[in-house]
Amino acid sequence: MDLEAALDAIWQSPPLQRQEAARRQLANLDTSAVDLLTVWDYQASVAEQQRGNQSLHQSTQQPGTPVVNSLVSLLLAAQFARDHLDTLLLSPPEVRNRRIADLSNEWHIEGSQLRRLFASFASVIQQAST
Repeated sequence: MDLEAALDAIWQSPPLQRQEAARRQLANLDTSAVDLLTVWDYQASVAEQQRGNQSLHQSTQQPGTPVVNSLVSLLLAAQFARDHLDTLLLSPPEVRNRRIADLSNEWHIEGSQLRRLFASFASVIQQAST
């Protein structure tokens, strides 16, 4: 199954069942989708160290922080970024920060890492999906 279909299936699940839906979708993901999630996480992990406009190819060649997030958490973050990030960004800062903290705790992704994942979503995941 490709990543877009997996994200659609998660989005269609009731909010309280999305984590389980992500687990089910992970079992059916094709290798390229798993690789893409892994690269997305890795790039966000080393983005703080690089602080430049290097290409994705260059950033994956750098030694640095290993991938630290579960694929289920990354699927949930990708689905949220695709379907809800625009609304979150329009929220008042205190609401936005509280929601990111809640998602960080729920998905077990460190808060600054989650922000970097959201920031890089369009350049990594959406570009690769088109």
